[in-house]
Formats: sequence, structure tokens, C-alpha cells
Amino acid sequence: MARQARVKSRTGEYIILLRGIDEELFGAKKTRDLFLDLCQYNFGDRFMGAKFSSGNVVAVVKESDKGISVDMKPVLISFARTMNREGGKDGKVFRDRFKSLPIEEESFRAECMAYINGNGKKDPFEPKAQRKPAAKKEKTTEKIEKSSQPKAEIKAEEKPKRRNDMPTWLL
Repeated sequence: MARQARVKSRTGEYIILLRGIDEELFGAKKTRDLFLDLCQYNFGDRFMGAKFSSGNVVAVVKESDKGISVDMKPVLISFARTMNREGGKDGKVFRDRFKSLPIEEESFRAECMAYINGNGKKDPFEPKAQRKPAAKKEKTTEKIEKSSQPKAEIKAEEKPKRRNDMPTWLL
């Protein structure tokens, strides 16, 4: 099954989520500074800010004429190569592709910037259905009893017959 296409923004602004394989990928200040330097170098004044947790980063950026995927590629490749070189590792640094949400409305932009600055409580990547407090569901536990009787084997003459005994390629 093919992945869903990235949603294009009319304004060209996106909030981006990157998840590291290592739970402590962005735990060190040196690592955070490297990522910020790469974003500043590649995006310039189109980089609006980032919020780090120990295993992931959320950033707000404005795309160029090339598109957000082309803009993020040098940042991700440079970061991964540097982390692999310094850690003596080889392979993936991020769990999967970066997630992006287009920022279309000023209210959503304000919510994203508040989240990045630490003033907002809502995570923009949390599904809308989960943002509202859900009613508590009662846990139901059912015990399934296993019978000690062996399953009866179906004999060839007891098998149900197909329609008119036609070959399967004709059905």
C-alpha cells in the first residue's frame, strides 16, 4: 500500500515532526545545537523555531519554491551523517519520514508557535479526536476456556462440495 501524499500548504508554512530512533537523540545540547545550525544554514530566515524533547523535535518552517521535502533533505542527511560519524554507527537516525502539517490559518500558526515556545499545551500532531478528553471506558475481561477435546478432522467425503464441481479458475 502506498503512503499518503504530503498535504501542500497554500501559505508555504509547515509544522514538522522528526522522531529519532534513539530515545535520547536530542538529549545533549551539542546535538540540539547541531540541528539548529543546520536548519539556520539551510532555511535562513524561513526557519521560525523548534522545540526539542529527548527523542524528537518539532519545528516550524516556511518552504522555498522547491518544496518542503527538497528543503528538509539536506538538513536530515547532514544531521544523520554527523550523528553516525560521531557515534561510530552506521544506519538510520530517524524512525521514519518526517511528518508535516500545513499551517493554513493564523489561529493554527499561533497555536503551533505557542507550543514551540512552551506556552501551548496542545500538541499539533495529536489527532483531533484525542485532543478532547475522552470518556473513560470500562474494562471488560472475558475468560476464554480452552477445551481439552481435540478438533474433529474433516474427512474427504464430508467436505462441502463446490458449485457444480467446477474448477476454481472458472468460478
